[in-house]
Amino acid sequence: MATVIVAGGATGIGRACVGLFRERGDNVVLIDHRPEAQAVADESGKGECLFLQRDLADPAVPKEAVALAVERFGGVDTLLITAALMVSSALEDWTNEMWDRTVALNLKMPFFFTQAAAPYLKASANPSIVFTSSTGAIKGHAGMSAYQPPRRPCRGWRVV
Repeated sequence: MATVIVAGGATGIGRACVGLFRERGDNVVLIDHRPEAQAVADESGKGECLFLQRDLADPAVPKEAVALAVERFGGVDTLLITAALMVSSALEDWTNEMWDRTVALNLKMPFFFTQAAAPYLKASANPSIVFTSSTGAIKGHAGMSAYQPPRRPCRGWRVV
């Protein structure tokens, strides 16, 4: 049984991963700003799930989530980051607030989670850090200056 922190798990890949982790008996700390993530935490599974409704752009959240995982489950074995923010606007309409929020969630949050979890991951017998991403990281589109999701799926990609 492992302890997994999932940042962004109310929907999509994060939600599916929470279910799979719990099905195999892992304990999960799920952090998401959406209250509907509570329903994900309440779904049945062999492992426990602790839900924290938090703004992941807040730099204090990673330390809090890691501390709660350690207090409740004894450590951290896996860190899964699925949360991201996509803002689309013409370049001239981007504001400092839009830029700062996007950078806080898409760049700073994964770093601060990794930093907070690192001592516990080093102590784990089977540590893992997983960052999800769109193919927008390699192909940009107009209006998405801080996040670049593609308009259609790419073919032929493989994870190495």
